[in-house]
Amino acid sequence: MRNLVYYMFSPGIYSDEIAFSIHTAYRFLPPSRDDYRFIIYCPPECEFKGIRAEVIHYEPQKVQEWVGPKNFRWRIKIKTIEEVLQKYGEPTVLIDGDTYFQKSPDELFERITPGNSVLHIREGRVCDLEDEEHRDLTRVLSEKTICDPITGARIAATQAMWNSGVVGLHPADMHLLSSSLELTDRIVAEEPINTSEQFATAYLLETQTHLRPCDDIVYHFWSMPYRRPFRPRMMEVLRSTEGMPEADRAEKLYAIRPQTALRRRMRNRLLRWSDRLGLRVLPHLPRQNG
Repeated sequence: MRNLVYYMFSPGIYSDEIAFSIHTAYRFLPPSRDDYRFIIYCPPECEFKGIRAEVIHYEPQKVQEWVGPKNFRWRIKIKTIEEVLQKYGEPTVLIDGDTYFQKSPDELFERITPGNSVLHIREGRVCDLEDEEHRDLTRVLSEKTICDPITGARIAATQAMWNSGVVGLHPADMHLLSSSLELTDRIVAEEPINTSEQFATAYLLETQTHLRPCDDIVYHFWSMPYRRPFRPRMMEVLRSTEGMPEADRAEKLYAIRPQTALRRRMRNRLLRWSDRLGLRVLPHLPRQNG
């Protein structure tokens, strides 16, 4: 069995994004497929009607424990995937709601084996990325002694940042999550940078496993220039297709997916290839399409 896990911290539009993303997975995984388990973690007031998934409500006491001593909510992502891996002992992918599948999830899980993990995409070296959060993280890594929880080596700002809109892990590598939590807490103790969890998870997976991107399989439309204009159309089609057969609804929703202009897709593809060759071409530009 393979686990596709979604999560949301607060009610509202996020539930619609999850419903949309799950239906794009349904497009490749019809009900006749019984080798996938869909799981949604959400607050108690959230409901998902007509969705073929197990809904697990975040219990307030558990959330209080999971956010840790500094009340850092992104810690919940690590604890969520850890709980599923502990419960089922099966390959698991934690995925953000603002996503859709471009290919079958089968291709995603083929990359997840003992010692092999996935994150959405390599964004670049922390010190090369020019937004405020990466500048703050560069400063913390440069000025403070932040060490690898496993080896004790000091971590430099030249380390890569990966996007964690998709996190895929085999249960054989589950032990790395405790180290990811430890590193997250160490960074947050210095400064509550929102991408601390993302950096910590990326660092442990890149240094302790063979880490691969999966942006060719999952599209992540995280930025508001994509997300904001898409939401009204998404909500409209979700409402108008309620009660429709699952396969038909999946096709209707997939047809309205946000897409990137060809020119930008080609540019990003060239940038990613230059990264793999070790060439730092326009390092400040994002490598992802959405």
